Amino acid sequence: VGAGMAQASSNRVAKVAVGGGVIRIETTTLTASIEKGFITSLKSKATGEEFIAGFDRAQSDALQLIYRQGEAVDVGEQRFGQVEARQVSEGRAEFIFHNWNGDGVVAVSADPESGDLLIEPSAFSSRPGVRSCRWLLKGLRPGTKLAAPLYQGVSLALDDPLLKNSHWAWPMGWEAGMAVLQTGASGFWVHCQDDRYRYKAMHVGGAAEAYQIGFDTEGYGPMDDNLAAGGLAW
Repeated sequence: VGAGMAQASSNRVAKVAVGGGVIRIETTTLTASIEKGFITSLKSKATGEEFIAGFDRAQSDALQLIYRQGEAVDVGEQRFGQVEARQVSEGRAEFIFHNWNGDGVVAVSADPESGDLLIEPSAFSSRPGVRSCRWLLKGLRPGTKLAAPLYQGVSLALDDPLLKNSHWAWPMGWEAGMAVLQTGASGFWVHCQDDRYRYKAMHVGGAAEAYQIGFDTEGYGPMDDNLAAGGLAW
């Protein structure tokens, strides 16, 4: 997740710290707060703009398992579960998810060279048939536009009927693993640098919520035997 470039600095900043169950990140380009796997604040250092609005975190978990036909199940607090934050090292932290549906990890780190925030989700279940794991980016500000390589490229508001609750698989419909979220003054982008050509997908909006995007890491087939998915960093 990159929020534009701030002024170059000889002292590169990449701080990742856990406090009160919240992971806070600072790099040369952005500051961010992540709670229970959700980005609750993302600010550009270049413009000072906040890209995340308030949203109801009780409606879903940040980490989900996706099954055949797009069935999504939460992996976290939604089914008598819990989400814990822990510090792994000076530059890395993670959320641990447990509930009846499965277990998962969302690892959080920062790239001191680019200033990008790195999110790496993975999830596991004893129920077979896992197609992918999904990390949800919610609370995008009303009016945010999506610019992405969908069938040669689109630039549309997230609540446009052509985008709302739509699914885009790489490489057929989503032709490159990247998406630019544009606001009135600036914006940020989410991308995946994947040299193993793993299948992935982007789910835009939901049945009841337009201003969210799910980034899917798909497991290897055959799907009927799959119990887990993960291994890509966004």
